[in-house]
Amino acid sequence: MTGSNIWGTIIVTLSFSQTYLLFALFSLSALHLSFLHTSSSSDPQQKILAERYQHLAILYHTKCITLFRHEIQNLSASNSAACAACASYLSLFAWASPGARGADLFFLSDTSSESSSPALLLDRHPTATVSHTDLASEFQFNKTAVPWYKIQRGGHHIVSKAYAWVSASEYHDIVDPWRTINYDHIYRNPSYRHESIISPSDAESLEFIASCWADPSSTIDSDSSELLSEEDIDALEETLQTLHYVFNLLALSNKPKSAPSSSISETPLPPTQISASIAALSWTTLLPSRFCDMVEIRIPQAMILIAVYCVILKRAEDLWWIKGKAESLLGAVRHELGGDGRWEMWLEWPRREVYGI
Repeated sequence: MTGSNIWGTIIVTLSFSQTYLLFALFSLSALHLSFLHTSSSSDPQQKILAERYQHLAILYHTKCITLFRHEIQNLSASNSAACAACASYLSLFAWASPGARGADLFFLSDTSSESSSPALLLDRHPTATVSHTDLASEFQFNKTAVPWYKIQRGGHHIVSKAYAWVSASEYHDIVDPWRTINYDHIYRNPSYRHESIISPSDAESLEFIASCWADPSSTIDSDSSELLSEEDIDALEETLQTLHYVFNLLALSNKPKSAPSSSISETPLPPTQISASIAALSWTTLLPSRFCDMVEIRIPQAMILIAVYCVILKRAEDLWWIKGKAESLLGAVRHELGGDGRWEMWLEWPRREVYGI
């Protein structure tokens, strides 16, 4: 998950003493098995097995949340590693669920409702009597109560609270990758200490994106409500900076562990264990609050920056739970923009990267 083998070794051992973490492991493992049985064969028997694993994923996810809700209210040094690991697993559940749409990262489908939550569904179907197929078919995995990015930000908040304890423990690999998730390391305009290692074409494309709010014709229309405030522009600039940062993280994840020295100074890039999954997931944890507000009210320039994030998702889609999410999210962005031709020039790069056209 984070580029370390800790997730398949001592985290598993830790889960034997922390039931909620064990349930989180069972849940995510069941989702992976469901994916494998769904994608490996058109055999009806494989489909039945996939549905059974979907049921188990819901069951253990719900059990995990029930216990975890109590555990995080008593966060301490003794349970910090298990809580941080569990929060990391739970952040992936929506991504990995069968039928999950990338669009739901920011834009919930119209059919989403709290009544579709696993907990309420299991209340209606006691586990002793419900069949695997009944439960899996009734609960739609792509129906979530909140956009995924809020779940990820909540999970990261828990990891942050546990950071000091975990980083000083034998489980420090859980949080080590987040040491480099810091605004002081890699900027849109590199500091004297660290270089930007993204390709020149990506850097040029990111610079061009800024013109969608720097160009007066894109920020002012006959409707004065479209005028961006100084706070809005600051949020867009900061968000673009985080995108540039995450492009760097993704580039780092594809480089040898010994990073080359900066061409700007003799100080090397920060040591990192960043994986493609951390690079892809980190962006939502870096977003300024004002940008999140702008997304909620569908400010077009905020939609453009989400479209740029689709490029990152596309490049990380070797991960089974990310595959296909870029296309879904970019389609949702274009839908939210309502076919307004003013924004097409800034969508050209994401469209070319995601759709290959």
